Amino acid sequence: MTQRDDLAEVVYELKTITEKEKEIKKEKDSLRSKLFQYGVNWYEGREYLLPTTTVTVPDSFWKLTGMDSETFLASRFPTWDLISVESIPSLNQTVFVLRKNPIYMPFSWDDDEIKLSKTVTEPTPEIDFKTLAEARPDLFKKITREVVTREIDGDALEKEIADNPETISVLLMHTKYMREPQQRVGIKEL
Repeated sequence: MTQRDDLAEVVYELKTITEKEKEIKKEKDSLRSKLFQYGVNWYEGREYLLPTTTVTVPDSFWKLTGMDSETFLASRFPTWDLISVESIPSLNQTVFVLRKNPIYMPFSWDDDEIKLSKTVTEPTPEIDFKTLAEARPDLFKKITREVVTREIDGDALEKEIADNPETISVLLMHTKYMREPQQRVGIKEL
């Protein structure tokens, strides 16, 4: 067998495994969806067990930021469902009642042989400086400071990597990721 034949065998075996992985991932995603739906179904008729919160927004916020309530709720409360909204003109405010979406609630299941637990990681919050500056410029100026931001110069990076390949390792040590809501499932044998 030639080296080329050997390489072809490895390539085709890798292709086969990759296709199987895709099928397994698709099946796993389907099972995870079913599993998450069981958790949601458990709360049917038990909605009173879900966390509920009230959010009051001054009407001036909408005017100053140009934001609508849908965008506000989607960007500020992504794991919550809107239960009710009431505009109170006499107080110049809008009141939202929100309930945690059951898909983002943890749950567990076990029998004599196996234990399953589903956990949820909340999204990483950050201050929306644009809307803060628009709605409360006084507070924005009081609690923030101007910072110069930097961005990667693609051409300079390409040249640096060509000249110094170890730059990739250095940059990997300085790369961070912002987290979004994550649902994890852990299964262990008892």
